[in-house]
Amino acid sequence: MPITLRTFSNSMDAHLLKVRLESEGIWCEVQNENATAYAPTPEGIKLVVLEKDIEKAQRFIDQSAHHLQDKKVKPLQCPHCNSTRYEIGHQWLRKIPILHILVRAMRNILLGNSSIAYRCKDCNCTFSK
Repeated sequence: MPITLRTFSNSMDAHLLKVRLESEGIWCEVQNENATAYAPTPEGIKLVVLEKDIEKAQRFIDQSAHHLQDKKVKPLQCPHCNSTRYEIGHQWLRKIPILHILVRAMRNILLGNSSIAYRCKDCNCTFSK
């Protein structure tokens, strides 16, 4: 008999955990996914597992959470002022969609598919990763 392992507010998180559990040989299923697409429900999106696998699934989640806590992700910072406030690419071009498309196409043709440019909102410095 299926038992609710976790509830989620979005289906992407539920499906990510589902794939990870299935890779460990644990049967699971996402429920209430379509119901929450139209209006939030108090139950949320459920990820259910078989009763016999509940302990194995919980152990896997606990080990994964511990492993992820060990990996600290450093936020992207401006190399000039160390600010973490930035915008990606030329945001002002996005207000004029056709201009944005043309500039991106020309840049890709002339420079190849170059890396993403960032602009610091504090010091106006442009940088890449």
